[in-house]
Amino acid sequence: MQLVPLVPEELPSRVRNLEEMRRIHGAYADLFVRCFMIGDPLADAAVDALEALPRAEGRRVLDDAIERGDYGTAPAAVRALFEHLDAPPAWVDEHELALGARTYQRTGLCGPMVLSAFSLMRGYHSAAAVKPLAFTGRLDQMARRRLAETGRFLFEVSQVGGLQRGRDGWKTSVRVRMVHAHVRRMLARSDRWDARAWGVPINQADMAATSLSFSVSVLYATRIMGFRYTTEEADSFIRLWRYVGWLSGVDAALLPSSEREAMDVAHMIDDMQPGPDADSLALARALREVTGSRKDRPIDQLISPILLRWHDAITRATAGDEKADDLGVPDGWFRYLVPGGRLIIEPIERAREAIPGATRLLSWVGNRSHAFAVRKELGGREPTFAPPRTIPFADRFPILARATAASSG
Repeated sequence: MQLVPLVPEELPSRVRNLEEMRRIHGAYADLFVRCFMIGDPLADAAVDALEALPRAEGRRVLDDAIERGDYGTAPAAVRALFEHLDAPPAWVDEHELALGARTYQRTGLCGPMVLSAFSLMRGYHSAAAVKPLAFTGRLDQMARRRLAETGRFLFEVSQVGGLQRGRDGWKTSVRVRMVHAHVRRMLARSDRWDARAWGVPINQADMAATSLSFSVSVLYATRIMGFRYTTEEADSFIRLWRYVGWLSGVDAALLPSSEREAMDVAHMIDDMQPGPDADSLALARALREVTGSRKDRPIDQLISPILLRWHDAITRATAGDEKADDLGVPDGWFRYLVPGGRLIIEPIERAREAIPGATRLLSWVGNRSHAFAVRKELGGREPTFAPPRTIPFADRFPILARATAASSG
């Protein structure tokens, strides 16, 4: 990653505690904060080139490149992106990817629940990081559908061999990268995006933080629930997401290669964040409502309230009471569901470690349960991972909406 000298005046105002982070993390802190002002140059250039084509032709060029590896006659910027993607880094190890995939599979339905209750909820605690979601309405307007598509993405990238060229995990990672580039292009060109406050839309730093929320945050939270991992398993899971992050457009310099490194970076990111705002609360509320609104069948009407309480309990047990309070997560007796569940999960995990073949068996069972849940949520409608074509700017921001109303009055 090539960087210009750090100029404090050019940093977004969202950054907190920079001097303290420099003291603890050294030069990496400076590297990271610069990345709030950097997008994804390869994908951004490719999207610019595709947008210059008629829409149908642009879709065909992208589909040919992703689905068939055919980009020889594509615009130069598109060729540059896919030549990069077709030359994976030397640190990519198929054995580690397979172990990392099976490690996640073993969490079964607990993994996706943790990603919602901890990874996403904790991410919403940053007012700046949620702005692309708030601008596009991609969660509160289509909350259940978007979460189902995220679940499908997580399922595909956590399959053994799923990140090989042409497999579903690889293709979906690239499509998500292109969606981000489209959204970044639209937001950056709007007169309502405040780069001075928030940085570049969907910037390198926030994408790296998202990658960590899908990796080390899962390890941290599922351990609290009673899951157990060897060092090799945990590090392999981090390296699985290192590659997913790289495919999705994150510079390798920002992607940790071990759980210990990932925890250090996650703590640094958390300490830099500005805290929540009204958009954070709206997104957190929408996410909780989705969890408690699954009532398609009679059994769902019984289970949904329990799932919501479990979701809230996980948020409090993992993110902590302060963040949970900030995001409007209720408190009550249900907070004991997590320690109660640990009394069940941990003995099962200890038995798994002692019984030959049990680890592979539980990975298979967990993976099948995840696949069933994803199919149920999608309801037979395959995800398209298509970028939004328009952005309803003002009404996505309480502050901007009030300012617009005041100026028009």
